[in-house]
Amino acid sequence: MKKTTILASAVMLALLSGCGGKDATEHYQDAQDYIAQNKFNAAVIELKSAIQQMPEQAQYRQTLGLLYLQTSDPVSASKELSRALALGAEAETLAIPLMQALYLSEDYQAVLAGLGEKVTLSDHTNNYIKLYQALAETELSGINAAIPMFDTLLLTDQADLKLFAEAALSVNAKHYDNAQSRLAQIATDSPVYYQALLMNAHLDLLLQQPDKALEKLTSYLSYMPTALKVKLLTAQILVQQNAFDDADTHLVQVLKAVPEHGLTNYLKAVVEYQRQNYQPAKEHIDKALQGGQTTFQSRVLAGLISYQLGLEAQALNHFSSVKKQLPAIPEVNKLYVALQLKAGETTDAASSLAQGTLTADDLKLVAHTAFQLLREGDQSAAIDMLGRYQNAVGGEDPEALRLMGNVRLGIAGQEQAGLKDLEHALQLDPKQHHTRMVLASSYIRQKQFDKVLQLADEWLADEQTKAAGYNLKAIAYLLKNDADNAGKMLDAADQAEPGNTQTLFMRSAQARMLGQLQRADELLLETLAQKPDFLPALVTYQESQNRQGKPEQGLAVVEKAQSAHPDNNEIRMLLAAMYQRQQTFDKIITLLAPIAKQHQELTQNLYTLLTNAFIQTGNRAEALTLSERWYKQFPKNQLAGLMYANMLAYHKQYPQAAKVIDEALALNPDQPAMLKTKMAVAIEQGSYPTAIAAYEKMPQEMKESAEVLFHYGRVQLLNGQITPGINSLTQSYAKVADPITAIALAEAYAKDVSYRKAVNFVEQHFAKHGDSHAGLKFYYANLLLKEDAAKASEVYADIISQHADNFVAQNNYAWALLEAGNAQAALQHAELAFKLNSKHPDVLDTYGKVLFALKQYDKANTQFKQSLTLRPDNAEVQLNYIKSLLASGDKVAAKEILAKVRTDDAVLKNQLSELQQQLN
Repeated sequence: MKKTTILASAVMLALLSGCGGKDATEHYQDAQDYIAQNKFNAAVIELKSAIQQMPEQAQYRQTLGLLYLQTSDPVSASKELSRALALGAEAETLAIPLMQALYLSEDYQAVLAGLGEKVTLSDHTNNYIKLYQALAETELSGINAAIPMFDTLLLTDQADLKLFAEAALSVNAKHYDNAQSRLAQIATDSPVYYQALLMNAHLDLLLQQPDKALEKLTSYLSYMPTALKVKLLTAQILVQQNAFDDADTHLVQVLKAVPEHGLTNYLKAVVEYQRQNYQPAKEHIDKALQGGQTTFQSRVLAGLISYQLGLEAQALNHFSSVKKQLPAIPEVNKLYVALQLKAGETTDAASSLAQGTLTADDLKLVAHTAFQLLREGDQSAAIDMLGRYQNAVGGEDPEALRLMGNVRLGIAGQEQAGLKDLEHALQLDPKQHHTRMVLASSYIRQKQFDKVLQLADEWLADEQTKAAGYNLKAIAYLLKNDADNAGKMLDAADQAEPGNTQTLFMRSAQARMLGQLQRADELLLETLAQKPDFLPALVTYQESQNRQGKPEQGLAVVEKAQSAHPDNNEIRMLLAAMYQRQQTFDKIITLLAPIAKQHQELTQNLYTLLTNAFIQTGNRAEALTLSERWYKQFPKNQLAGLMYANMLAYHKQYPQAAKVIDEALALNPDQPAMLKTKMAVAIEQGSYPTAIAAYEKMPQEMKESAEVLFHYGRVQLLNGQITPGINSLTQSYAKVADPITAIALAEAYAKDVSYRKAVNFVEQHFAKHGDSHAGLKFYYANLLLKEDAAKASEVYADIISQHADNFVAQNNYAWALLEAGNAQAALQHAELAFKLNSKHPDVLDTYGKVLFALKQYDKANTQFKQSLTLRPDNAEVQLNYIKSLLASGDKVAAKEILAKVRTDDAVLKNQLSELQQQLN
């Protein structure tokens, strides 16, 4: 109690004495002192304290508002000055600073509204307000809308305002020099000096004088450092001048205020890109694009950043969005072409390359594009591209001739022209060793071995290439089946360069020619001991072991090489291909899956092998994920689209699968495999006309295939075209007597022709092709249940002799035995089915029926009740349960079930009527 009394007294004393603090007047006086000393932060604190004590004192708010304007906080200034005016401060004094604050705060509507009709101002002050209103109108609607306001200011005798108005009207007339001369005459002490300075800076930029503009903008920022638009404009100029660090100081401040602003993020991305900080650059360019900054420059920068990060698919997408403008930047256009080629978009790449002017620097890109066009069968486009390049750069460049010759060698009808190009290139530059090798290979293909020998002679003259010359001669002699001379050349090669790997490898080929297979393999192993990653030797050795029936030995050598050189992609892919041939798909996953995780973008071959491995091992979820990644990286690649669509269909994601298929067909409308997938997906979606339309577009050979005819027959039947559907299935079956086709055909016969025709057809199939297919046998037994339960039970007995653990077979056998009148035998199989799957409603129902037939009604009731918990509205089971309840004497429960029965089936309706009569 005593402590409480002391505490209360202390509080009261503090309240009475004011705790020894300053009053509002003292706070205000201290603020004035701090302002005189340029200690503005301290002055703000003192003024806020004064206002806290006397919130209705206009003078305090006026002083604080002016201080805020002086310290570049126009938003706070406008609030305090407006409040001061409302509290009775003199309007003539506050009008101009308030308009400045509102204008600088970009509250242009408030500037246009003015101070209201009740406020009386001098003409002098009103004219300044008119200028700010003209500037606000310019910001909102453009300078044309403000022309009448500037016109009125021409009549004033206030020099600064008249000069400003003349400048504005000159800008409107595009007399920029005249406008600048007027603005430069406005005195520094004018209330509108800095607005004039800013307008002058904009004119500098229009006149392409960025240095002058930068000087004025810097001066403006010394007056209003919080002007974000000006900071941003300054940063733009600095970025253009490559002054990235200076620009960054402004950009960082702007981003603090508006972190999602599109242009600011674009400029920041440029800065980070120049610093090679590609990940931050990507974060900012993504924000820029999201913020609406989707200009050509932004897309190009986004593409370049993605490329630097290895995100080639993203880079390709960015470049594609502005592809028509890319030729304006040749180097970026070349990068775009290279990415298109890598993504398999060869035709598009050729088109992109054609948009620009070809130069000698484009040679490799032209050659690569032409090679890709050849691989895709578009020879005319390849020839056209080569012709345009030759016209552009002439025909005396040896390097150009080499590459042109290489391309032409791959074009039917252009081989001789290609050889001439290569021969001419070699004449111009005999040091082109690669050209000599290509020529040699071409001569070898044409069996012009003497020309090969002549090419080799030129190499023998140079010590550095002598061993290669002898090796080339050895190849020519081996191809002429002259093992002796080949051996002499290899001996000479050994003398010229002892231990040459190529020479050792060639000796293995000589030994094989002489029938010395063991020696040939030994030499291959020696070659690999010398150079374990020598791919030709690895390929040849594993092929040799395959021919000898010892594939595991070849595999072991390749596995060893891959283990020693884990980063050699060629060996890795060779090993993966070997695993594929051996169908050891789990090893493919072990080999390639880590690579897929380490790298964001993969090769087509790796995607193919790894996706197939996931499918073969039953890992369809991983197959879907990888195929989606493949498709996103190569959206125009037909194989990627086909795999992804099939995986989506497997996972029953039919709408998305249909979308992928349609996108692929938009690029290649006649792609057969994609049309077949479209047909299958459309069937699953119930879109039968779409499926039929896809069939009609297929090539005739595919249409007539057994597989496609099977699907076509199915969709015709589903579409109500019974006779054509049966005809298509019959044609399919005639080509390949597939049991699945037999089931579909028998179902069609049973439903739309006759039960007997269906039975006869299946029996004829069994007689001709055997009855080993479990699915067709199941169907046959089910078919027999309709009219011949005894025979059906015989078939089921045969089925369960091979499939004793199949609960469906056991259940159906019990049903068949029961229908044949052998309830006791049925019980054994019903119990087996129940043990195998006690939660299946059909099993419970069959078990109940067998128990009912054996008059074990209580047990039967239990089974029917459990079946109905799984299928509450199944009318047939409900009726079976009612019969069993009646037999066990439980009419009350039977009536409850009877009231729930709903059916449109005629047979079940008759049973329901009979049971109702029994219960009434």
